[in-house]
Amino acid sequence: MKEEIIKRITSGESITGIFRSAHLPTRQDFYYQMAKDAEFLSAITRARKAGAAAQFDEFLDLADQADEKSANAIKVRLWARTWVLGRIDPALYGDKQLVTGADGEGPVGIQLISSVPRPPKDEPEK
Repeated sequence: MKEEIIKRITSGESITGIFRSAHLPTRQDFYYQMAKDAEFLSAITRARKAGAAAQFDEFLDLADQADEKSANAIKVRLWARTWVLGRIDPALYGDKQLVTGADGEGPVGIQLISSVPRPPKDEPEK
């Protein structure tokens, strides 16, 4: 059972889709087994990353299916899959958020100013 689940996740199938199969235990049993068995959890984590790559490979096929009637529905499907992939493997599929300094490289520099100098009282302000 575990091997079949891992293979199906690796091929990009969703957990929900996998557990629609009548011969498999419930999703609750699956999540319980993951919580109980660190080795199984590790295998599922690796399978999800591989499954993300399999899903990514299907993006072009999905986009190629779009026509005038289905374009918006396919756009939503692609967006949802992209969002999920970004959560599964943010380093590879996530949005890159980079904050840089004025030179476009390196960290942002912060300068703290503890007081603002004021002109002496006896000099007129300009």
